[in-house]
Amino acid sequence: MAGLAPPHVPAKVVPVFSSEELARLERACEGRSFTQRRDTAIIAVFTATGIRLSELAGLRCGDVDLWQREIMVRGKGGKDRIVKIGHQGARSLDRYLRARSRHAQS
Repeated sequence: MAGLAPPHVPAKVVPVFSSEELARLERACEGRSFTQRRDTAIIAVFTATGIRLSELAGLRCGDVDLWQREIMVRGKGGKDRIVKIGHQGARSLDRYLRARSRHAQS
């Protein structure tokens, strides 16, 4: 085993959205309804932080600090970390949380 070389693993390029595709996605989420506010907040958090889907799905209201523009995220292995969001992401989250508080199933 000592003389064996590890297998070659080709570099896998992760596809990302172009700026045009991202702009179209954001325009598709524009609006004042609950689902549009939710979708806008989701897209804003993803673009600002790059967190995993499972990390976003696990967020609770108490994990978001809009004054500091920080989100406490529980990652792989249950490790907590703080991610920063920009002004636009904080504004989108604030609008969503206010719409969520008025929602019938909140």
